Amino acid sequence: MIKFKILLAISAFFLTNSIQAQQSGLSLDSFIEQHQSFEENENGEITPINVIEINKVLKFLVEQKFPNVARTRNIIWDSYTTFVSPFDKYHFHTFIIQVKIEGVDRYKYVEVTYDPETKKADTKFLWNPDKEDFFVPEVEEEISEESTSNN
Repeated sequence: MIKFKILLAISAFFLTNSIQAQQSGLSLDSFIEQHQSFEENENGEITPINVIEINKVLKFLVEQKFPNVARTRNIIWDSYTTFVSPFDKYHFHTFIIQVKIEGVDRYKYVEVTYDPETKKADTKFLWNPDKEDFFVPEVEEEISEESTSNN
């Protein structure tokens, strides 16, 4: 009887998660649409078909998140990532943006992701004024811990 209850609880858990994943609003048609919307130029470079509209969203995010950006120079499409499982599904584009930071001589690069479903951009990067560069907080903490433990 106990084994049956455990099996029933596990089945209910997986059924609930499967229903939630299906209700996430992201359909397989959305993945197909993204894959079919890529363009390849004469140099063999691939870009999303609506890159001009995406660039406006990306530039706005960078200017809002980093007020010390003097100008955005280049926005370069880097990759498209998909993930599909019985419990979750998502996709996003990754862009590399070249920016000029006030008071910094060299151009810097920040990675930004774009969700084609919500049409919103985001970045995990923060600006470090001491190092005059962008960083991901968790990665910088791990590097600091490793260098401290190696000494």
